[in-house]
Amino acid sequence: MVKRGVMDLAVSADWTPATGDCKISIDGGAFANTTNLPAIISGTDWGLALTSGETTGKVMSIQIVDSATKAVEDQKLYLTTKGNALAYEPFDTFTAMSGQAVASVSGNVAGSVAVATSISDKTGYSLANPSGFKKNAAFTTYMFPMFNATTGTLQAGLTVTATRSLDAAAFAACANAVAEVAGGFYKINLAAADLNADLVTLLFTASGAKPSIDRILTEP
Repeated sequence: MVKRGVMDLAVSADWTPATGDCKISIDGGAFANTTNLPAIISGTDWGLALTSGETTGKVMSIQIVDSATKAVEDQKLYLTTKGNALAYEPFDTFTAMSGQAVASVSGNVAGSVAVATSISDKTGYSLANPSGFKKNAAFTTYMFPMFNATTGTLQAGLTVTATRSLDAAAFAACANAVAEVAGGFYKINLAAADLNADLVTLLFTASGAKPSIDRILTEP
């Protein structure tokens, strides 16, 4: 966390989080207060404990906005889940690699712990092309913030225009319209045509707001 108006990191004495300062949106849903508040871990390191219910989606968007006289700068975080059939990344690389390493050992370990005897016991795992932004494949509920052009704070109520550049070509309109989520966050369903490039540059503009620019490196 950064102290308001300066470039110094905030310590516990600089900010006391209050209810409403930290909100979460799950898969483009409405923002709601997090169960827990940010807390200092050590020095200038802050942490936020999410509950299991707050990690049930594919993409979680977290906004930290001091609602009182601002002691810290606004922050936003994006989190993705993995290792579950309903997660953003159903494939868990770490678990799969650990499993394959175990599967390469035959027999028993220390005469007591049985392990798989061949790699065939791990059928279904693959390290090739884990999920993410796929080239020429649609991606639903892409979320992004918009900021007021003057104050730099999150800006709600905008009519946002979405365009994209494919591999540094001229910008063209995205296939679908932008929808508002809440609190200055917006979402769009990206069509396959919007992601049909190795490098996709997204440009979101609105009257009275700073342009929002995102770059995506797609996977094959």
